[in-house]
Amino acid sequence: MYSKCSFTTSNQTLDIIINHLLTSSKPNKFDNMIVAKTLLMLYFTGMRPCECYELNKSDIDLIKREISINKEIGSNLRENNVIRQCKTEQSNRIIPISNALYDIINDLIEAQPNEILFADHNGNYFNSSQVGNKIRYICKQHGIKFNMYQLRHQFSTDLITNNVDIRTVMELMGHNNTNMTIDYARSSSELKSDALNKQKIN
Repeated sequence: MYSKCSFTTSNQTLDIIINHLLTSSKPNKFDNMIVAKTLLMLYFTGMRPCECYELNKSDIDLIKREISINKEIGSNLRENNVIRQCKTEQSNRIIPISNALYDIINDLIEAQPNEILFADHNGNYFNSSQVGNKIRYICKQHGIKFNMYQLRHQFSTDLITNNVDIRTVMELMGHNNTNMTIDYARSSSELKSDALNKQKIN
C-alpha cells in the first residue's frame, strides 16, 4: 500500500521515529512527546506543518470533532515564528477529527498546559526547522529517510487509493484545484501490480 519513493513514507518508518522520540532518555521528554504528536496529527489530517504548529486549543472542538485551520506560522526576513494568514482562501478549512485521532488530540490537550497546542516545554512555538533538525538526527541514527512533508503526500495517496472522491481530498488538503491534489498522490510498484491484476477478460 505504501510507496517506497521519497515523496511518501511507510508506517514502519513513522513508527521508528515516534518510538525513538517517546523512549529517548535525553532531556526535554515533553518536547519529544509534542513532536511525536505532531507527526501523528500530520499523518491523520494531511495538514501542512506550518498549519499544525500554529494550532491553539481553541481551534479544536472535541464535541463537534473538528479542527479549524485559519492561520499558519512561518518566517520572514526579520523574524521567526510569525503568525500569518493561510496562503490561500482554500487553506482555511475544517478538518473532521477521525476516530483514530480523537484520543491523540484529547491526550495532547490534557498534557499541554499552554494555549498553544504544540508549544514546547517553555510555552514557545516550535518551528519546522527545529523539528526538522531533530528528525534528521533520528533518521541518521536509524539509517532511514524521512521528512514531515512526506506525511502530507502520504495522506493524499492513501485517500485516493482508497477511492475517496478527489473533491473531498482536495478540500481536506486545502488545495486550489484537483490537479494539485492528484499531483500530491504517488503510486508504487505494488499499486500498479494490483491495478493490472484486477484486469479481466470479457
